[in-house]
Amino acid sequence: MYREKMDLRIKLATLPFCDFHFYFQDYISLIGSKRSSSDYKQYMDKDFMEQILISLNPTQHINQIDEISLLLEKFYPHKQMIEFTDSGKNPERFFIYRLKELSELFITHRNGKVALKYWESSEEKKNANSIFSAYRGIYKVTLWNSLNRMMCVDVLVMIYLLTNGMEEEYVLQAYHGLVYLPDTQLEKVLGKGVAETHLHLSASGQFNLNWQKMMSPEPQGLSLEVINKYTYMDKLTGKKEGLQLYTIAAAIMRLVMGAYLHFIQGSTSPSKQSFLSYMNSISHKFSGNAQPLNSLIRKIYDGSDLLNEGYDKKQLYQLYEDVRTSLSEVDFEIEEIPNWSARLAAHDSLSRIFGIGQHYTSLENLFMFRALRYILKQPEDSIFSKLFRQYILIKNEQFSRMIQSNYIRGLPYFSNYFAKATSVEVGNDDLHKYGFLLHHQLQSPNIKKLEIRIKPAEGSNVAVIKNGLVKKLVFIFTAFKQVLEEQQADQSSSIISEQYSGISAPQLGIIYHFIKQPDYSRIEKCWYDYSENERNNEKLSFKQIQVKYKQEMIAIREIREQITGLSEFIVGIDAANIETFVEPWVFAPIFRQARNSDTHQLIYRNSPKRSIKNLGLTFHVGEDFRHMLTGLRHLDEVIEHFQFRAGDRIGHGMVLGVEVEKWCNRNRVVILPRIEMLENLLWVWGMCRDGSPITNVDIAYLENKILQIAEKIYRSVNGITVYLLWSAYQNKFEEESGDTLSCIDVPTRNEWFCEQFNDEKRWTKQRLIGAYHCKCYLTNMQEPVEVEITREDELLIEQMQVIVLKKVSKDGIIIETNPTSNTAIGEIENIFEHYIHNLNRRGLSNELAVEKGVMVTINTDDPVVFNTNIDNEFAYIFYSLHEKGYAREDILQWIDHIRETGLNSSFIETKHISLKDQIIEINVLISCLKSYLNGGMGTVY
Repeated sequence: MYREKMDLRIKLATLPFCDFHFYFQDYISLIGSKRSSSDYKQYMDKDFMEQILISLNPTQHINQIDEISLLLEKFYPHKQMIEFTDSGKNPERFFIYRLKELSELFITHRNGKVALKYWESSEEKKNANSIFSAYRGIYKVTLWNSLNRMMCVDVLVMIYLLTNGMEEEYVLQAYHGLVYLPDTQLEKVLGKGVAETHLHLSASGQFNLNWQKMMSPEPQGLSLEVINKYTYMDKLTGKKEGLQLYTIAAAIMRLVMGAYLHFIQGSTSPSKQSFLSYMNSISHKFSGNAQPLNSLIRKIYDGSDLLNEGYDKKQLYQLYEDVRTSLSEVDFEIEEIPNWSARLAAHDSLSRIFGIGQHYTSLENLFMFRALRYILKQPEDSIFSKLFRQYILIKNEQFSRMIQSNYIRGLPYFSNYFAKATSVEVGNDDLHKYGFLLHHQLQSPNIKKLEIRIKPAEGSNVAVIKNGLVKKLVFIFTAFKQVLEEQQADQSSSIISEQYSGISAPQLGIIYHFIKQPDYSRIEKCWYDYSENERNNEKLSFKQIQVKYKQEMIAIREIREQITGLSEFIVGIDAANIETFVEPWVFAPIFRQARNSDTHQLIYRNSPKRSIKNLGLTFHVGEDFRHMLTGLRHLDEVIEHFQFRAGDRIGHGMVLGVEVEKWCNRNRVVILPRIEMLENLLWVWGMCRDGSPITNVDIAYLENKILQIAEKIYRSVNGITVYLLWSAYQNKFEEESGDTLSCIDVPTRNEWFCEQFNDEKRWTKQRLIGAYHCKCYLTNMQEPVEVEITREDELLIEQMQVIVLKKVSKDGIIIETNPTSNTAIGEIENIFEHYIHNLNRRGLSNELAVEKGVMVTINTDDPVVFNTNIDNEFAYIFYSLHEKGYAREDILQWIDHIRETGLNSSFIETKHISLKDQIIEINVLISCLKSYLNGGMGTVY
């Protein structure tokens, strides 16, 4: 509820530039035009409230209408609305006022960076009714975490710089797209070096990279068509359809406004020609007909519905191409540009107007800066100001569809954002795509080890998969080498280059993550019809998917061993995607194969002095769960059946840190498949059987409950014991599906299976195993059932959580936490309630309990979806501990320890190597990869 109320306040305060309804109707002008207090109150409580509720209802928790009414009066007070809009005639003045208000609250600068003002300023103390006055000091961090995922905050940064007298464009080198959160003491700790050990490469960029691509659309419109395929969640949250048209219109408007700003940049008296007169003066550039452009600009200004106005995608693309060609003043070849920053700028359509000489920031930041600078100096140009606000509204609407907020928890909701955010690929080929992403990540000088997760290549057999893997690796390592070469050039040109000579190069490691996929024919199974010779794998549960994973694992293992040195860069495997799609048992044989040293080589055949490094294992689990027992069971299954050992890692593992009482209070009744409920209880029973210290569990009651559920599935419990059920459940992890089914002593199908089931036939372990692959029982297994969480269940969950925590702690398994991702997806109220401090309290308190000493790391997960980076993720945890009252020295030491844990637990081998030597090593590796593709052995001498 705390998070929901905070999000509601942010949404209401930022309506004029975040709510797309304001694109079509200028509500600020209407509010400001209400001269009398009675007219104002009537409009706010009726007409305006009606429209705002339509906007709020799909994405915000509304507790009371009265609360909304009072908040609107606070954020849009009558006197200010008249004053700042000139009685509604100039609403853009209020737009600027609100931006200034927010920037004053949140933004500062420190040590050459645009940073978060996390403290309570003297102005805030004086003004008890300032915006967000209830969230002062450290609590502004939680506000920022939500605000930063509701709107693109670039506009706040630009306003801050300009209103504080920093009007020269070179100051933009202090800002690269994210406001810096660490304070000076934390900055020094992070400066020792951090490791990013949980990062999905495809989602490692930032929104501005995506926006740049959308503002430079291809003639076919592919970059936007892909995004608009993912509309399910947009419809759920009440988003307007047809945003593609408005985005193309924004790209056109951006070019025209950019050209105007470039024109007045060199003018000695810009006030001599307004934006409108400039539009008239360039009409000759458009083949003598500027009417289509002028008409579109007018409709954008008026907030017309482009769909109703008859615009279509093809028409707008043609207009975009005409404008881009007509206004271009600079020409160059992208392939000839060696610098990644300049290459990125060259892919922006504005580069043909602004040029690419400004390497200190993106062209989008430059455009925003110039636009706001002009608006502040020329407030009377209301046409330009209104068009710019329309542009911001379109931009923030796209932002809201790619950056996940706090509306709905769970991975299915997240996956829609992930798909949209990663569907936009900056650059026209794989080299540029990977280059821009790696360049973006390695802009942080603190990153010493960067593990990137990528999925294996597709293919019908191992040979095809291997070829696909190697081709992608060539692009990745070529891009990485070029990023390192740029860093080397920057260091060489520095006047203090000597102090950099001893700095180690950042290390890169690749983790292949298998994609968790559902078996869509989940109940249409029949083990009796399965024949390995016929390869009708669809007859067994998840058999087809297992075969695919096995082929991918073989391909990964073989290229690591065949291409000299590659095992130092392909460092681990993982499995990711929606957790409820597939149970861990499906992956058990694959991960055991990766761990089994009997199938692995020790030394490279053609390079006997180079050893082959072992693969590290990590697995996404315990992140999203229907029932806490399910999450704990899955995590325990991974450790036990995947042969995890010290140094292996668990991705997220939120179930270990979630406070059980809070979860139970929020989830008094849960719904889950019957088999999931059964296996949860079998897992608990097995723990009791193995002697785990579980108190207050009535074994007789537990066994009776297990048999009751079993009867619902198997229709008869003749011969069934709890031990047999547990043994069949455990057997799923032993071999691949189907390998133990030949033992079932069933001469004919009708004698035992199918509808002619004989109640007199006794169940055996083998038959229970077979039932996992029989449609006659799978239907009952998958049937959803509702379960009440009682006080006894709560006590049981607490005990099981401690048991698993102790196992994780004692076995040396590391938990990869991702603070913003965990807050958006999981069972966490706000960023200050993150579970990491529940897992590890060493140095924060005197607690020495084993379960409070779990090794943890801090990472980003998917930066483009959560609008974050590794430094800011550390900062969120730093401030959360500060909020809890710990001594600052203890917090800094704890953060330093977690930072070191990240470096030490990375699967990348620690080595101190200069940029020069690292580049040489990568060059050799690229030659080996190309040699392999050309039919060689993958070895270069």
